Amino acid sequence: MAMSKATQTNGHEIYGSRPTVYSGMELVNEWHFTLAALQGTTPFPDGINTRGEAWAHLVCTEEEFNSLQSDSQITFLRADFRMPAWDKAILSLNPSDGINVMSYHLTELHTATRRPNVWILLSFQIDFAHLANMQSYDQVRMFNRGFSSIYMQLEGSSIWKFTPFELAHLNAWSITRSDGQSNLDSIINRATWANGYLWSFSVPINMNQIFINGSMDHLSQDEKCRVVKLIAQALEYTGMQCLVGHPHYRHIIMVAIDQRARIAAHGCKDEERLRGSSRLASYIQSQSTEDMVSQIFAAVNQWRELHWIEEIA
Repeated sequence: MAMSKATQTNGHEIYGSRPTVYSGMELVNEWHFTLAALQGTTPFPDGINTRGEAWAHLVCTEEEFNSLQSDSQITFLRADFRMPAWDKAILSLNPSDGINVMSYHLTELHTATRRPNVWILLSFQIDFAHLANMQSYDQVRMFNRGFSSIYMQLEGSSIWKFTPFELAHLNAWSITRSDGQSNLDSIINRATWANGYLWSFSVPINMNQIFINGSMDHLSQDEKCRVVKLIAQALEYTGMQCLVGHPHYRHIIMVAIDQRARIAAHGCKDEERLRGSSRLASYIQSQSTEDMVSQIFAAVNQWRELHWIEEIA
């Protein structure tokens, strides 16, 4: 599915939630961001395979992007650039999944920003010989969510040093909104359980497009199998509490019963910390104080002073 172009002359719009991997079905395509080029020459989206067969994408804060540069250039990516809170760099195979992963990191307080209205999308075309070499040394591994969203994970203290081919196809865009909302608020205020969504970890699922008149008959058998996996993962993350007031709770429960899923009443953390909860935005706002941001920045700087001692030639 192609991403829509913006009407603005200085940018392009992309969907904040991932384009569907299911033929003929869109999971979540209900909010838009505007992209403006910062670095690189590849046109977006025409020059990028939005299905991600050859491109890797990382969304980061403006502060993180600036800290990754040396002499206004990025020549490598360290897995531990968000340490001490998070020791892996998760690369998505399409820009939309990258935005969702950024939402995950911010809601988990793995990172912080003083510019919540600006994110940076860093994209590069993959040198597959380089990727194969890194995988052979267990520096990069692949994983998926609900048999739908595939990611690459740069492990531990590993470093992705871009090859000349990757550097020649390295691009960066700013991600903003025109309505004044912060990027994160625009996602978590809309993709709530009450609005018909579930979250499978970092993947928001619009159940309004899954259950049409209470049925999944519009989906193929393969699509149904994938949706069932997504629902099961979502319930493992949130517990049954996500179904209180959910417009599709009966149908979701029937899927869980049919799969003989063993789901706890509550999720893996307090409700206000769960993506999909209507209380999440207030919790994030209460935590996003200047003191908290300063503490996170200080912890990152201290980590780098202690551990980033080698030079990258």
